[in-house]
Amino acid sequence: MERKHRFQIRLANHEDAISFLKLEARCFKMRTSKDTIYFWTPAVCYLWSYKAIVDDKIVGGIIATPTRDGNWYVNSLFVHPSYRKHRIATRLLSKIVKTAGNKKIFLDIKTNRRFLMDFYNKHGFRLHKLEKNYYYDGSDRYLLMYSH
Repeated sequence: MERKHRFQIRLANHEDAISFLKLEARCFKMRTSKDTIYFWTPAVCYLWSYKAIVDDKIVGGIIATPTRDGNWYVNSLFVHPSYRKHRIATRLLSKIVKTAGNKKIFLDIKTNRRFLMDFYNKHGFRLHKLEKNYYYDGSDRYLLMYSH
């Protein structure tokens, strides 16, 4: 029988930054360096960054920010592979929706990640536009929007 994980959602802080960013990099198969950690640490500390924790271990996170036009943008949502399918991503996303209030929320995904489109559609996000050749590797992106 699969064990259900008990987790909490809390604001991430400076002490969490390195663990938070290393987990994000692992989830997205990215490399970290002193430069990337230096650059992204303020995002973890000063934007709306929430962590999911199990037994004092960060197992997921989300980074979002208000935008210049008064809406919100989700930069990243990630969950450690061993903790997926336990509603952690849903709870993190719900926290941002609640925090953003009645503002629109945008996020983007690569077009080849259909399972993400299904996940976000299930949570009220809809396709806002398709942008060709958006990412550094030449792939396209879907820009999704959540509107209350």
